[in-house]
Amino acid sequence: MLEIIVDKNIKLQLIEKRHSGNLQMLYKESRDLIKPWIPAVDEMISDKTKVKKLIYTWLEMFCKGRGYFFFVKYKNRICGVYQLEINKQNMSGELALWMSPLVYSRLIISIKCSKRIINIAFKELNLNKVTARTATNNNVIWKLLERFGFKKEGILRADVYINGKFKDFIMYSIIHDEWDNQENKFLERFNIITD
Repeated sequence: MLEIIVDKNIKLQLIEKRHSGNLQMLYKESRDLIKPWIPAVDEMISDKTKVKKLIYTWLEMFCKGRGYFFFVKYKNRICGVYQLEINKQNMSGELALWMSPLVYSRLIISIKCSKRIINIAFKELNLNKVTARTATNNNVIWKLLERFGFKKEGILRADVYINGKFKDFIMYSIIHDEWDNQENKFLERFNIITD
């Protein structure tokens, strides 16, 4: 079991086959929040086979060095999913995260997990670039990405087909050298004290 300590209360745990019930429960409690972005959420809630196939795909990508798919755990309670998909050829990775709406401190947890994952991407995996994208109307996320030091690369017009509509997404990125120059200021920007 791969587990990454973020701080004394927050851990990232690799999602494994045995976690299908946990993932299905997380989809259920997060349904209303993530339905606009993950249209298959209802299928995941009703069909454990689909959840198992998704976990199998994630584990296969992990084994090939093409991605990390973690549960976010706060005080040992599963409260979200964090992904880093890797493009080895381009030495880049793409972040994705969603948190249960039932978790009170989800913003702080998300910020601390992001710092840890970005550090892993640049310092351990030696990636050159990390990207993240979000819907243009998801202003909470794109404002966070900008505070993380990510730069807006542009609008991906009609990029994703969700719930019967094409949605524009914004692509953000940060380069290894940019992160090195600002990493120590990262948590200060959010007025977060480290443990």
